Amino acid sequence: MSNGGVLRIDLTLDENNLEDGARKLLYLVRPEWNQEEINFKVFTSGISNKVVAGFRPEAKSDIVLIRIYGKNLDLLIDHETEIQTFAILHQSSQAGCGAKLYARYNNGLCYEYLPGVILDPKTVREERIYKLIIKEMIKMHSIKPQDGAVTSPCLFRLMDRWLSILPETFEGKEKQKR
Repeated sequence: MSNGGVLRIDLTLDENNLEDGARKLLYLVRPEWNQEEINFKVFTSGISNKVVAGFRPEAKSDIVLIRIYGKNLDLLIDHETEIQTFAILHQSSQAGCGAKLYARYNNGLCYEYLPGVILDPKTVREERIYKLIIKEMIKMHSIKPQDGAVTSPCLFRLMDRWLSILPETFEGKEKQKR
């Protein structure tokens, strides 16, 4: 265990065989679950990651999400910082701004499902909703790491990183022109 009790598992999941890999992870993360009774739901709306939920029919409120990183996603995302962010957002019981991270494995994360509602351009403009968003953003940005670590904005560091991986030229005149 490391990173505040997060289990580190030496396992690489095959995105073409999600259930088998998810079952292996759940055996370690939820050893009390009967492996024969676990149900899975694969989420298909992601752009780069694959996500599968594991749950038991009799306890649908206890859902574990298993995320498999997309190919070359590490070029865009600093996974170590992502894990630290999970810990900071979850650590403060009064804040309750993030899911509990159960485990990390070679090509992904395993974490708590938090129920919610997907907002769309219409609902996000509703006064009741945008005021809740403001309240939660203030709460989230007020959290200080319990270990006293100094945090700093990452926007410009990330933009520099992303710009550094962009090609300077593209093949084909039409593509270069765009």
